[in-house]
Amino acid sequence: MEMREFGGTGIRASVVGLGCNNFGIYQNAAQAEAVVRKALDVGINFLDMAGEHGSGLEESLVAEALGPRRKEVIIATKFGQAEMLGLKDGNMVFSGDKTRQGASRRWIMQTVEESLTRLKTDYIDLYQVHVADPETPREETLRALDDLVRQGKVRALGEAAAFATADDLNASQAIAAANGLTPFATMEANYSILVRDAEKTIIPALRDHKMRLLPYFPLASGLLSGKYRGGAIPTGSRLDRMPFMKASLPQNLGAIDRLQAIADGRGIKLAQLAIAWLAGNPIVGSVIAGATSAEQVVQNAAAGGITLSAAERAEIEVSAPGPIQG
Repeated sequence: MEMREFGGTGIRASVVGLGCNNFGIYQNAAQAEAVVRKALDVGINFLDMAGEHGSGLEESLVAEALGPRRKEVIIATKFGQAEMLGLKDGNMVFSGDKTRQGASRRWIMQTVEESLTRLKTDYIDLYQVHVADPETPREETLRALDDLVRQGKVRALGEAAAFATADDLNASQAIAAANGLTPFATMEANYSILVRDAEKTIIPALRDHKMRLLPYFPLASGLLSGKYRGGAIPTGSRLDRMPFMKASLPQNLGAIDRLQAIADGRGIKLAQLAIAWLAGNPIVGSVIAGATSAEQVVQNAAAGGITLSAAERAEIEVSAPGPIQG
């Protein structure tokens, strides 16, 4: 598995990572253990999660699955979002407790200790801001995070706010530079063959700051999983579990079918085509690919070794002219 460094942090992550957000919602401990251990076996060392998912259950399941192998992995976790309690009628349910969210110094110092305890570790490799907090000055957040780095509790920092813009990132990096604070080394963004808005301003900003992109939803919320040929929605699939996502399928059917044909011609899965397309971009640090089984982990990891030719990438651009939004 190819490893890529996050700036000058010394962190070297597998180009295909493991997104763990399923663990606190859909899976039990045995399933989480099977997925995490298989990830390590096939060379994946980057595990992405959030302290809010399942009110901390996600982190706890990862820690149990890792056991004594914690030092073999790069743990990336997040803070700031309202705690996600689970699903009800296919919709995410969040806690209304305002004291357990945000990016204030008070909450950062409390929540990092909770994450460290759940993860059974004394350091987090990549600690990420999960949601913008308009009530907290940006400098307060950055100073608190810098203190965690200086204390050795965190190795590097990332921006993962779902709706953060390039302007937000530029402002944070400017404050860090002006005050001698630890800058962000990575930024998560919703990015895939079908969802391309990050190309407009975020990716250029990351290049300017010599940062790495961590794409989440690399399969466009499952649209590029290969499950939706002809528009059918299989029982148990993500679109079946989350009805509010179904509206994104019809407008993308043509592109999905064209991309499936490219994958078939290459003799690979559509999901592997999608991951390989992302991994082929040098700005990408690690593709955050979720998995619900050990078999999916093996498939995702194999995609990291697939190199698409210039002609194939050009064909993909023609087949899925972006940005196509879900």
